[in-house]
Order: sequence, then C-alpha cells, then structure tokens
Amino acid sequence: MQDGLTAPLHWEAKKWDAGFHRTSGQAVFESFHQDAVVRGYTPADKGDDWLKQDFETVDDGIYGGSAFNHFGHFIVESIGRLWAVNREEFAHLPIFFHAPWGAPDLEAETSTIKSMLQLLSIDVARVRFIKRPLRFKRIVIPEQLYGFHCIAEPKIEFIDFLRGAQAKIEAAISQRDDRFENVLVSRSRWQDKFPKKGMVLGLAEFDAFMAGEGWKVIQPEEHSFLEQLSIYASAKRLVFVEGSAQHSCVMLPDVKAEIAIVMRRPDEWSAQRSASQFSGMNKQVTTIQKIDSSLWFGMPPWSGLLDVDFAYASKRLQDLGFIDKSFTHWPETKTPLRRAAVAKYVAAIADDEKFIDFMASLPSHQYVW
Repeated sequence: MQDGLTAPLHWEAKKWDAGFHRTSGQAVFESFHQDAVVRGYTPADKGDDWLKQDFETVDDGIYGGSAFNHFGHFIVESIGRLWAVNREEFAHLPIFFHAPWGAPDLEAETSTIKSMLQLLSIDVARVRFIKRPLRFKRIVIPEQLYGFHCIAEPKIEFIDFLRGAQAKIEAAISQRDDRFENVLVSRSRWQDKFPKKGMVLGLAEFDAFMAGEGWKVIQPEEHSFLEQLSIYASAKRLVFVEGSAQHSCVMLPDVKAEIAIVMRRPDEWSAQRSASQFSGMNKQVTTIQKIDSSLWFGMPPWSGLLDVDFAYASKRLQDLGFIDKSFTHWPETKTPLRRAAVAKYVAAIADDEKFIDFMASLPSHQYVW
C-alpha cells in the first residue's frame, strides 16, 4: 500500500480500532483486526480533523497488526500476520505494531512475548510500536491468517509457519533431563497471587488429588516459555485448567499428547473456542465443563469465583483412562473452603468500579425489626 496513514490507539479505544487509512480518509478494511470485522465491526473512515494531524513520514515497513500486551491474547490474536515478515522480499523491513493495551516489554530476558517472537525466528530488533501518527510511503499489510475469527480453520501457510517454531521446541527437548508423561497445567498459584483475574474454588486441592494419581503438576508462570512448550511437546497426556496456558499449544501444531481441558467458565462459547483451537490443527481434545456455581459481582467473564465440579471432572478423566479413580470426596472437601474463597475474591475486587456499580445497583430492601 502506498501512502498509508495510521495513529496510535488510546486506552479507551476498542482493541480493534487499529488499522490504516488512505490519504482520503478511507479505511483500509484488510488492515483492521479481523475478529472484530467478523463480529460486525465496520472500520470507520476518517474526517478532516484526523487527517490534519502532524504525521511523521516513514519510508516503508510491514504491518504486524495489534500486539496485545497479554500472553494469551498475543499468541492467538497478534501473530496472525507474522507468517510473511521473513519472506525474502520483506525480511529487511521494520515490523510495525499497534499496542492497544500498552507496548509489550521486549527488553527483559524473561519476556514471554520476546521468547515467542524468537521461536518464530523474528528478530525483535525489527519491531516498532506505533506511538505517534505515521504516514508510510509504503506499508506491506499481510493477510491476518490467525485469530479468533478463524481459529477453527487456519490456512496451511500459517500452520507451516508455526511448524518452524515446533522444530526448535523439539530440538530443545533433547536437552531436558526431566520429562513427564502426565502433566496437569494448573493456575492455582497464579490465582492465589492475582485473585481478581479469576478464582477456581479448591483448585489447590485438585492439584493435590492429581499429584496423588501420579501426575506432574506445573504452574506455567514458574517456567520459561520454552520450558513450558518442551514439557507439553514431550508429554503423553495433558490436562489444562482453562486459561491462557492452553494457548501455548498454538506453537505446537503437531502436538502428540492426549489433551483434556477442565473448563472454569460455564458458557458454551468458551468451551467451543477451546476445542476449536485444537481442531483447527487437526487435533481433537476433550473439554470438561460442569460448574456448580459462579460469582461475578459485576466483574467480566474472565474474572469471577467459579465452583468447578471436580468430582465430575475427575470421573471424566477416569473414563478417558487418564487416572485410576475419581475425586469422590470433593463435595465435603470444598465446603469449608468456600467462605475463605469468597472473602479473598471480594477483597481483591472491592475497589473496582464494576464491583461498586454492581453493588450500588442492587435493589434496596425494607428490614423489619
């Protein structure tokens, strides 16, 4: 594209407002986040006020899309255009990203997103974040071949792109002394540190039950990204407690393990999306979803205090041949945990405007003494 105009996003903007416009103000449809387009969002043309901004001129570049500063969203929604950046005719170009949730840290050695890009053979020194209005003499806009809009049917060009990363991961496995056949990918320590991001009642107790069944329980945030992927690639069976960690398997399009996902959210869409991520790579997984109760107090769906029926989940795992017995004593295990979990979750969200608005909207009651 010649003479492409773009500007940085602001925090209050919708995440899919990033894209390019022509000098006439016309929106370049294919440059916008395609998940939003599928949901019915139509990129708006820009008027004179927007076009009068002081645009800095850039000779050329290639567009990477929106770099979401969140591990799970980045791996699903931010790498879909990167399949083209190392092609011979584009390999010299800087890669420009919008950063709707703030720019990811690509300096720290512990940066998961940095590791992800390196596994995809992308030189992070090429990455630029759009921080001011820019006018490109030429900007290459690759098709977005991955994201929630096409997670169930990614194109072969994108899967082949991912296979390059998987080859590196499998090479790293030979360097590991610790290989585990059966791995539970938990989030119990994560939710203990960040309860506002969502809690599953009694998850530490489920960890202990699975460990008793001979499973290795890992907390993914305590391992490097390459270590996580090496563990998953060498496992025979994997059980994920629903969360961002399962999206790591996008980097393993030919993963061999049998996989089950214990859902922590009750909606059908979450279960379908989790299954579709794997079916899109020709991998069938089992989603296990039975939530006895859920408390959100006005918070978004990724938050909440969820009461997963681990007796049911373990019975399904037993039926799959993953474990020898089910967690039959779960009902009496969870009862004394509930009050403390509610207190911890409410304390974490007490200052959040969404929680306050929810509580303020509750109907008043007339108390009779």
